[in-house]
Amino acid sequence: MQIPSAVRDAIEHALNTPNGCDARAAYAGTAGDASTWTQIDDPSKLQTGDVIAWGDRSAVVIHDSTGLHMINDGKIVGMNQQAYGNFAGYFHPAGADLTGPTEQASQNIPNALAASDTRAVANSAATAVSAAT
Repeated sequence: MQIPSAVRDAIEHALNTPNGCDARAAYAGTAGDASTWTQIDDPSKLQTGDVIAWGDRSAVVIHDSTGLHMINDGKIVGMNQQAYGNFAGYFHPAGADLTGPTEQASQNIPNALAASDTRAVANSAATAVSAAT
């Protein structure tokens, strides 16, 4: 299963960050760097690898067959716009598209979520990457 390299790196970084959430740091040094983010006005268009942001925090979004989630404290949790106060919006990193470099999905993708649906079928493998060993 192929996923965008930037998304894989960001998810694995976020899942290995046990204290809080910071999508800016997760995407730092990748094609999805925060300078590439464009605002998403329609939440129904969110896909795995997108970002939810607040005044001083941000989290990587996971979209699977059960709905929208975010990575917080190294765990996949339900999406919550009020998690950190002043909701600033949703954003799409340029590196979250399958037009750039892709990699084989991590062997640590949980079976239950690996087959889940995403808005982009080709992105379905990225719905949940578990913490790298």
